[in-house]
Amino acid sequence: MSSPNPEVKTSLRFEEKAAADTDNDGDVTLDELFPTRIDVRLYDPSGLDAPSYGAFMTSLARTVGHFRGEGECSISAL
Repeated sequence: MSSPNPEVKTSLRFEEKAAADTDNDGDVTLDELFPTRIDVRLYDPSGLDAPSYGAFMTSLARTVGHFRGEGECSISAL
């Protein structure tokens, strides 16, 4: 019998975020991620106002409290 939610295989990605380290100090900051346009071939930002990696990661962080419908959180943008 098949599962109603089959496992979706994915891969870990970091290269495009590491490339945003414009001052080459080894730390990738949101200040560096916000101007870096998101590659929609790798990430699907549908439903999120996320034209950049910084906006995408910030938007995703706001949804963590809703994992599997548990832990409702009310979070707003700064």
